[in-house]
Amino acid sequence: MTNIQLTLATLLILAAHLATLTAAVLKRTSIPILWLNLAVASVVLIYLALHPRWLAAPVDGQMAGLAVFEAVSALAAVMALRGVRLAGAVSWGLFGVHLLASIAAVAFALLFRITRLI
Repeated sequence: MTNIQLTLATLLILAAHLATLTAAVLKRTSIPILWLNLAVASVVLIYLALHPRWLAAPVDGQMAGLAVFEAVSALAAVMALRGVRLAGAVSWGLFGVHLLASIAAVAFALLFRITRLI
C-alpha cells in the first residue's frame, strides 16, 4: 500500500462517517449509525479472523482489545436494531469512538510519510 492509497482510504472512511452522521441527524434516527457500526465491526472482525497471528502466544493485547471493542460494537448495533434503547445509546458512543479513530487515521496519513508500508 502506498502513501496515496493510505491517505485515500482514510479520507473515504472519514467521509463515510461524516455522511452517516449527517444522515442520522437530518433524519433524526439512529438507523444509519447502527448500520455503519455493524459494517465497520464486521469488516474488522472478519479481518482479524482471517489473520489470526495476533492470537499466537503471547497474545497481542492491543489486537485482542480491538476485537473485544468491535464485538461489543456489533452486538450493541444488532440489539439497537432490535429495539433495545440502552444499546442505541451505547452505539452512539461507539460511533463517536469510530469517528475519532477515523479522524486520527486521516491526521496520521496526512502528517506522516511511510517509506515502507506492508
